[in-house]
Amino acid sequence: WLPGKNVVTIVLTEECIGIYSVIVYALFVLIVPAVSVRNKLRGLAVGCAVLFLANVTRIITSGALGVLYGFIAFRFFHDVVGGGMMVVLTAILWVDWVYRVFRYGRY
Repeated sequence: WLPGKNVVTIVLTEECIGIYSVIVYALFVLIVPAVSVRNKLRGLAVGCAVLFLANVTRIITSGALGVLYGFIAFRFFHDVVGGGMMVVLTAILWVDWVYRVFRYGRY
């Protein structure tokens, strides 16, 4: 039994799995000079894990909204809200990493 009457088929593509957010974040972290490799690796580990979990949450939420409210709700949340969320989250994670590294000397 499903609360909605809609069926949503989710196909995971390169764009959908959030790999581009991870690549952009990783490049931003790696390009910052005067930061130790250890701090860069810590930043990559934490940031990539957060981006992965956020993307899984985005996909699950999109699917649930699609079942409850239909395909248009699925596409809107997945593409507009979720896509924007991933871009903003990527930027916030990087700014936070830079702030912590330069303010406290470690991440």
